Amino acid sequence: MTAKPVFVTDIFGEIVAKVNAKLLPALQEYDTTIVGINYQYGEYKEVFGTLVQQGKEAGGAKKYPLVWLWMPITLDVGGTIGVAEVSPLRIIIARWGNNTDKTAERYTNNFKPVLYPIYLELLNQLSLDPRIISDAKGIPHRHIDWPYWGGDSPSEEANPFSDYVDAIELKDVKLNLLLKNCY
Repeated sequence: MTAKPVFVTDIFGEIVAKVNAKLLPALQEYDTTIVGINYQYGEYKEVFGTLVQQGKEAGGAKKYPLVWLWMPITLDVGGTIGVAEVSPLRIIIARWGNNTDKTAERYTNNFKPVLYPIYLELLNQLSLDPRIISDAKGIPHRHIDWPYWGGDSPSEEANPFSDYVDAIELKDVKLNLLLKNCY
């Protein structure tokens, strides 16, 4: 039997689609300009270019909220038969902000009604996916809130966006995939 490849990007795309299906009505009730959760994956320059292009289309409505699976992705295979360790993953959840709101306003306008619901549902959907091994401890990761993560010409390390955004960054995400359930 030939092994089937594991596409972490596709797994995440399916998971983000489930997050979108569950949260979109509530997100649109909060802000009617939200058309859906934009899922992107790739390295910095590629995703940055895609976001710039999306910004030229329909006033950028499709850009945010965004879930970005930062590349590259490393799979460690062979430690446990049938399991691949995917680590460390970096995921950014972002929403368009502005350059005048104070941090308290950012939590009221972006973090509480949009970013945290996406973050929590993303973790929930990851834990529910049969291809991902999880336990009662949840998905190990570092969580960073980035109010006012923006500027006109950011460096890759400082800010990966050309927009003023508020973001939640998940760093060092550790997942174990059951290879037999992946496709």
